[in-house]
Amino acid sequence: MDKQNNKNTITIKIDGEKKEYDDENLLVHNWQLGSEESAAAEEKVEEDQFDWILPDEENDPLPKEYKKINYVQTSPKVKKSMLPKLKGSSKIFVSLAGAIVVGVLLGLITLKVITHTDQAATPAIAIQEETSADTSASGEEAPAGNSSAFQTPVFTIPVLQAGVFSTLESRQAMEDTLEAKGLPTAALDFDGKQFLFVGVSGNLESAKQIGEKYKGSNVEVYAKELAFESKSIDVTEQEKQFLEQVTSIYSLVAQESANGIMMGNANTSVLDSIDKQMTEVNNLKVTEPTLVEMKNILVTNMETLKSMSNEQQATEIQSSLLQFLVLYNQL
Repeated sequence: MDKQNNKNTITIKIDGEKKEYDDENLLVHNWQLGSEESAAAEEKVEEDQFDWILPDEENDPLPKEYKKINYVQTSPKVKKSMLPKLKGSSKIFVSLAGAIVVGVLLGLITLKVITHTDQAATPAIAIQEETSADTSASGEEAPAGNSSAFQTPVFTIPVLQAGVFSTLESRQAMEDTLEAKGLPTAALDFDGKQFLFVGVSGNLESAKQIGEKYKGSNVEVYAKELAFESKSIDVTEQEKQFLEQVTSIYSLVAQESANGIMMGNANTSVLDSIDKQMTEVNNLKVTEPTLVEMKNILVTNMETLKSMSNEQQATEIQSSLLQFLVLYNQL
């Protein structure tokens, strides 16, 4: 009995639970036998396998579109800007400034090209030679660029003086009185004084006769010679000729208008002589504004003289001739 109870037992602890096994219940496998069975199974599997024949990958190149390309892919480098990042308003300002600078540069380049082209196309010397040639061919002188200094001749003319005034107000008061009596008037300034004139003539004797006639209208005047000193002015060649001839023509027209005051008409033979001289003067090219106005006065008065038949027309000519003296004094 004791022999049977003394069986060998083995205690195995699995997941905290103990189990006891005796010699009868404990199964022991023959590991050597297991390995032989495994080897036999492997041999059987090898006999059942089929040998597959695959094409050689190296001898069958891939199509062009699938050809392998060996390359090394690198990560893109991020370029770091040397300028600080700008905000929205700053970016707009920088863009506008850049556009303005580019526009200015383009404008300067264009201007330089155009200026250079114009200068190269028409030299200044060529223009001057062309102008001179045109002037010689036509017989006319250009009004600008050809003027030179000219000393005007001393001009002396008999006049009727109605007074000398120190103020403008007193002179205007007398002028209004004389005009109300139908007399022509003109005021000239000499040395800061106001000189008032009521008539002009070709010689001093006829001026005195007109003065005597005006005294009948209670107008105190006296005859004298008024001298205009020589002046230096810039004029063209043809304007020089005009100034050299105009004073003599003026004296003749003034004398015939004085005859009109005294007799109501002019001397026909003298008018023919004046007309010939006026034709020459009228053909001269005058561009200076004051000289143009002086020329127009003589031309108009010459036409009036031809048809003058009474004292009223002669008085109108006298008034216009006095305005001529005002213009001459302004040269």
